[in-house]
Amino acid sequence: QALNLALSQEGREENVNRADIQEYLKTGGVGMDPTKAAWCAAFVNSSLKQAGAPGTGSQVATSFLNYGEKADVPIEGDILVQPRGRVAGQVGGHVGFATGNVREGPNGKEYEMFSGNKGNKATLSWEPASGIQIRRLPGQTATQAAAAVPAAPAKPQFGDPGYSLESLT
Repeated sequence: QALNLALSQEGREENVNRADIQEYLKTGGVGMDPTKAAWCAAFVNSSLKQAGAPGTGSQVATSFLNYGEKADVPIEGDILVQPRGRVAGQVGGHVGFATGNVREGPNGKEYEMFSGNKGNKATLSWEPASGIQIRRLPGQTATQAAAAVPAAPAKPQFGDPGYSLESLT
């Protein structure tokens, strides 16, 4: 999926790893120099294209405000858009992928985002939920999206083969 492809670029910095980032973006059909322009939308679009999913075809983060279906709770692989007061098509926002992790931060709920061009690199960050719009891939319902996320293995129960006190930890 697109998030896993994006995560393969974790830690790449636009000045130190310029050629690597350019190649990654180009592989997804976006030819640009990450040291010359904001590249978060190009990074998401490249990841989506390499995963066989449609993107917006735009290098503007807020183009994703019209992408797919709106969702209320992020799951792994959803698109997280930070419009920062902009409307679709205006520059100045930020976009990345949801990891599916949610936490209570010092100022409320936060979503973990993986994105390009965050501090000039591809990285994970915790972002305030209040400033994010969640977009689900086109044609993917919440049920389909949830089914794509592997369930945590069940803990053994009393009477199961291999049950022991150690297996409960």
